[in-house]
Amino acid sequence: MCDASPSLQYRPKVLLDSQHTDSVNALAFSRDGRYIASCGSDGLLIVWCIQSGEALHRVDATKESPGPLLSLVWAQCGAENIISGSQDGSIITISLDNNMINSQGFVAHSKPVEYLSLWSSPDLMVSGAHNEVKVWRSGERDMWKEIWLVPEPAETAYSSRMAVIVTSVHWLNVSSEDAIIVTYLYHGIVCWNTMCSTARWTIPLPSCAASSFSAPYQSLVISTLSGHFDVYQIGTGVKICTFSTKQAAQARKILPVLFIHEGQAVVSGSAVGQVKIWDPRKGEKIQTLKHSGEPLVQALASHCHKTKDAFLIASATAESGQATYVQIWEAVNTLEDSESSTNQTVAFAAEMDLKYGDPRRNAKDNLNYALPTKDRLPAYRFLFLVVFSAIFACVCGVAVIHLM
Repeated sequence: MCDASPSLQYRPKVLLDSQHTDSVNALAFSRDGRYIASCGSDGLLIVWCIQSGEALHRVDATKESPGPLLSLVWAQCGAENIISGSQDGSIITISLDNNMINSQGFVAHSKPVEYLSLWSSPDLMVSGAHNEVKVWRSGERDMWKEIWLVPEPAETAYSSRMAVIVTSVHWLNVSSEDAIIVTYLYHGIVCWNTMCSTARWTIPLPSCAASSFSAPYQSLVISTLSGHFDVYQIGTGVKICTFSTKQAAQARKILPVLFIHEGQAVVSGSAVGQVKIWDPRKGEKIQTLKHSGEPLVQALASHCHKTKDAFLIASATAESGQATYVQIWEAVNTLEDSESSTNQTVAFAAEMDLKYGDPRRNAKDNLNYALPTKDRLPAYRFLFLVVFSAIFACVCGVAVIHLM
């Protein structure tokens, strides 16, 4: 299970650096959690090994599509395909096959492809580019064919005379493939029925900068332009809670937000190098993860390995030069870790005692030194001496009185 137990605390696992030279814009884990892909404004797509921190593959996507790479998805079933969206409107498919890399791209939109999402099977994809949303089906040789151009959303009380701007796209991966959820900066959240090209439901909102959905698709969390993070119930639009930080409110940037642990926790980025983990039911902060310095953290990804109870978070900086890197965080059970640490300390102390002797015996002049238990006067002996002294004193007193 992916339970967010209070005893779980995330700690740095590995730093992935020395590859990207400009902002990292998107991250995606492989389905087994052994690898992670990153893409950035330098036009590079890097595939990393989580265990070693080594860059296994380095793809210069500018050969297929000049300009920054903005979005990224890793197919979670079937072939090892990584799909990335480019600033020039292209979608690039990168296939990893026996350490061989093949890439091919096509022009999908006239504007930057900032958002991508795959259905549970890898043959359906939805893309978002500024005001456009398109649904694609994979054909022969991984060529994508457009099957639906999603209509623009209806006006709401908050969107009067505002431009349509897409901020995320998601497949509603439940029992069917006939629904996608699109969030808009000013037009709220719309669930579209792909079979009849109509809106199933709409949640009007004043601003929606980024979003994520819980695994059972019962709730969603959004980040707003005002720096708040709001959790809503899907379908009804009922707000569950709101949480924010002073730094987020002052940032005035689109900050990433992501459900983890099957909807039991939320992780958010920041403009000051902090990654925060929240309780989405109470809006309370659980933990703060800190990058060195105060970089903008605008890319997040997570992985949950249910059978191994392994949990990973990846956060990337939106800087340039040496300040550009990806940090992998791993959840550690602090209760087990504490017991393990204690056992290791006891074992180490015993080993040192056997090898060098008890170091405390050479430190009796230290004011903090405490005698070993076996060198202390046992309590029962001390009590015996006290009682014996009292009896002896009484006997002596009686003897003196008798002599008088």
